[in-house]
Amino acid sequence: NEETIDLLCDDCFTSLTETSYPVKSLGLLSAIVLCIFPAIVWPVLHDLGYPIILDGILFGICSFKGFILLGENIDRKGLGLSFLAVVITLSIAQLFAFAFEITQVFQTNFKVTISLSQGFAALPDFWGADLLGVALTYIIPALMFTLITLFVLYRNYKKRHNHRHAFEKLTIDYEK
Repeated sequence: NEETIDLLCDDCFTSLTETSYPVKSLGLLSAIVLCIFPAIVWPVLHDLGYPIILDGILFGICSFKGFILLGENIDRKGLGLSFLAVVITLSIAQLFAFAFEITQVFQTNFKVTISLSQGFAALPDFWGADLLGVALTYIIPALMFTLITLFVLYRNYKKRHNHRHAFEKLTIDYEK
């Protein structure tokens, strides 16, 4: 006679066996799409001089939630792809901030109004080590706070989606 002991209830077993794996390409796409909002806010905060660290936190939240939106689940690779989405959108946002700043410099110093596309056209003339240094002083703190935000969100996500509660429930029910 072989006795079998059920360690998990049917619902717990089903939830453990139907673990969804992240759809990485869709997760990256949705993370980039959700990072458009903080990318739009970036040049405005850059121009106003407000702490762009807050935008770094917003980038982290949007990329994390964006990856989960279509990626369904997130793992370490998904966390890296979320950070990649931030780097891509933040780089583009910084280019917009520079082009916007060039338009303001022309208007303030030369009393000439130029469009944003003309600011982009003038960007290669201003590009150099000095401009890169200025960009990095804004981008590096924002990326550091983005990483901190992503790690905190990932840790909390893993705590909420851990299946230990199923085993704890079984031990309590077994003791009764």
